[in-house]
Amino acid sequence: MRVSKMGKIGVLLAVMANELKIISREPGGLALLVILPYFIAGSMAFIASFFVKVTSSVFIRQFIGFEVLMLSMIMVQTGSRFLWEERRGGRLEFLLASPTSMYLILLGTSLVMIIVNIGAFTIASLPLFYMEYGLIGALG
Repeated sequence: MRVSKMGKIGVLLAVMANELKIISREPGGLALLVILPYFIAGSMAFIASFFVKVTSSVFIRQFIGFEVLMLSMIMVQTGSRFLWEERRGGRLEFLLASPTSMYLILLGTSLVMIIVNIGAFTIASLPLFYMEYGLIGALG
């Protein structure tokens, strides 16, 4: 059975909608994704302030580094969680046996995680960029 190009897009959108529903069930995780880098970078900046002067630009670099590290770990963890939940729920076998390509399912799941993580990174970074550069500089 061959699926048309529009059918593949429909399947991709359905997979993405399902993954968004799964993510929206855990709003605390999204809040932690935005708040936790402040705690990690803030504690590292506090510890470093005993040894060197920590300026706002150094803090921003630390924050961006920790945010990228956290997002990478969360993306890997979410991918493994997806496979574990699908296997535990008995849906993984059906997904693998369905005429839908597993690559299409993985692409849909990955795209949702990329969009959510870019959104979280942007939301978490906006206050820092506003404090450092002001409104005009942050928009630029």
